[in-house]
Amino acid sequence: MTRTPLLEARGIGRQYPMGRSILGAAPRLTAVEDVTITLARGETLGIVGESGSGKSTTGRMLLGIEAPDTGEVRFADAPMPRRGSQAWRAMRPRLQMIFQDPLAALDPRLPIRTQIREPLDIHIPHDGAANAARVAEVMEAVGLSPDIGTRYPHELSGGQRQRAVLARALVTRPDLLICDEPVSALDVSIQAQVMNLLWDVQQQMRLAMIFISHDLRVVRQASHRVAVMYLGRIVEEGQTDDVFAAPAHPYTKALVSAAPVPGKPAGGRTVLQGETPDPAQRPTGCVFHPRCPVAQPPCAASAPPLVSVGPGRAAACHLIAAVPLATAASRETEVAS
Repeated sequence: MTRTPLLEARGIGRQYPMGRSILGAAPRLTAVEDVTITLARGETLGIVGESGSGKSTTGRMLLGIEAPDTGEVRFADAPMPRRGSQAWRAMRPRLQMIFQDPLAALDPRLPIRTQIREPLDIHIPHDGAANAARVAEVMEAVGLSPDIGTRYPHELSGGQRQRAVLARALVTRPDLLICDEPVSALDVSIQAQVMNLLWDVQQQMRLAMIFISHDLRVVRQASHRVAVMYLGRIVEEGQTDDVFAAPAHPYTKALVSAAPVPGKPAGGRTVLQGETPDPAQRPTGCVFHPRCPVAQPPCAASAPPLVSVGPGRAAACHLIAAVPLATAASRETEVAS
């Protein structure tokens, strides 16, 4: 039975003006284009791609921090309210975000307990005793001892700071948590601790999570489904294990080939040529075709739509759009042909 989505984004896009022009309309940079996402309660969607692929901009639009120029975001079967409106402020306790740098996300002038409690005091200002009890509860849940609450951010380790940021995000009992590179600034051993903590919290609270990262290893560990972004567009999506086992899109194939797998020898890596194009000067047709190792003339002529390539799978590539996804071996044959 299909679960009702908690979060839906339908064809959202975002552009930014680039300076001014005295001769006409100012040029615009396309950060995100025609992105469609659904997320059920208790599910984690990983969004992966190189820097500049539009992952963070997508996350901000899903949270309502930025309004899409095109398309619509719906949360709990209702349109996302305009940022700053009374309806949006009322919804904010249910929508929280964890950022990449925990030290930058915390106020250096305030004790940790005060910062964890702040969202409660903003949204439920007249229930001091209950707010204090909730802070103690969530600190224990993320593994912070009570004495940590009196310390300041600079007195904590990186792992402790990220736990404090997580506690502040969880204190309002949200339904949706968007994690934007939440462990990339941490040591590998601390990354594993935070990832396990996120998993445990999700199971306990039935959180829906968007997990944004450039690290495929982390995305594979964290996500039920994955969406691969390139230059503002989703080029492939599906169940995480399926995508990693048999990537359909040439870009996904290159990413997966570059990710080390424990116990398997390195080799067979697909190396992409050149750099990611300037978003202000997007290539015509498929945005990936200038770097694609199997590009054909039609790839430069028109942008491929995101179409089904198998059960629960979709990809945007002219060479595979009409081919059902089977196995990794058959995929190699199909792309080569």
